[in-house]
Amino acid sequence: MPLMVSYIFIKENSLRDSKKEVSSGALKKLIDYDFPGNIRELENVIERAFILSEGEIITEKDIKFDNEIRDSKKSTNITPEQLRMILEYCRWNKIKAANEIGKSRRQLYHLLEKYQMIDCIRRNYFL
Repeated sequence: MPLMVSYIFIKENSLRDSKKEVSSGALKKLIDYDFPGNIRELENVIERAFILSEGEIITEKDIKFDNEIRDSKKSTNITPEQLRMILEYCRWNKIKAANEIGKSRRQLYHLLEKYQMIDCIRRNYFL
């Protein structure tokens, strides 16, 4: 598993032109998790961490599994840049993007209005 995590980090860094690293705590969290899905689930978890992390090191708190996101009831502070990256990751699917950040579609629309990004959705909807 550490080798696969390393490979995915190299791939994500290359795609995003970044130099993020994984902390030992984050690596342990990834190794200890019993992935019910396949390798795509691991890739999705790491990609989500890349998008939502703010520093150069992805820590244990940046690693969020699907069950943690569903169970989380607290509000998430998300920047306009993170929101745009999540929308791109979800291929501009608003329902998927809302699920990704743990909000309803209505709450996602409120964020889009708050950050004046409604036109972004309209332009990219037809791409």
